[in-house]
Amino acid sequence: MSSTVAALQPAMSRPLEPRSARGPTPPTTRRGAPPWQDWLFARMTMVFALFVLLTLVGIIGALAWAAIPAFEKFGLGFFVTNVWNPVKLEFGALAPVYGTLVTSAIALVIGVPVSFGIALFLTEMCPVVLKRPLGTAVELLAAIPSIIYGMWGLFVFAPFFGDHIQPVLTRVLGTLDQPHSVDTMAELAHMAPRTFARKFRNETGATPHDWLTHQRLLLARRLLEDSDLGVDAIAERSGFGSAATLRHHFTQRLSTTPQAYRGAFRSHPV
Repeated sequence: MSSTVAALQPAMSRPLEPRSARGPTPPTTRRGAPPWQDWLFARMTMVFALFVLLTLVGIIGALAWAAIPAFEKFGLGFFVTNVWNPVKLEFGALAPVYGTLVTSAIALVIGVPVSFGIALFLTEMCPVVLKRPLGTAVELLAAIPSIIYGMWGLFVFAPFFGDHIQPVLTRVLGTLDQPHSVDTMAELAHMAPRTFARKFRNETGATPHDWLTHQRLLLARRLLEDSDLGVDAIAERSGFGSAATLRHHFTQRLSTTPQAYRGAFRSHPV
């Protein structure tokens, strides 16, 4: 211990050297921007922020000004009326308002948990190798405006539907009295039956068989309401083939019989 203290005493008794002699001169700090540049930057950002706010106010004002005739004609009942009949000049916005609120609520119910789950996974559990590509993909999805998805539907979904699905629907709706199946409908669309069935369900939300049965029931209901045809003739014309098959589908889907339906909804007496 005494030897260690003796060894340190010469170093402790040595005078301190000036800072310039001990090491290199520290880098000089750069001067900040002139005050007028800070002032100009602050004013420019304020102008841009006010421009966005004024644009929003202008859009709201333009919409309110264009809506004045509607409010003068229909009043506030325009928002709670579920009638849209251009022939009688009756218009109500309840359906689109309700649809907007419901779709927004569905989007929030789906989007909020998914977004929290993605954020938690990226920050806490995601492997380092995947963190950057997944984070970049999420940022790209968030940066894409929703109109891009609408344009995809307009330029991709609509042409496909018009070229492959709509001709089949038009042909089948005009010949419901003829036998149709997935194979015949796929042949009209120039597609394989399995591919047609999958794409048909993706585009319409129903299988070809369910859609065809629904359309035949609609035709049968219309004939029961507006014609004097018997049940056998209606079954033949709507494509069910027999009155027993028509009664089966009526009972299964409408919980009634064709005769009872005609008695309740017939447009004119026989």
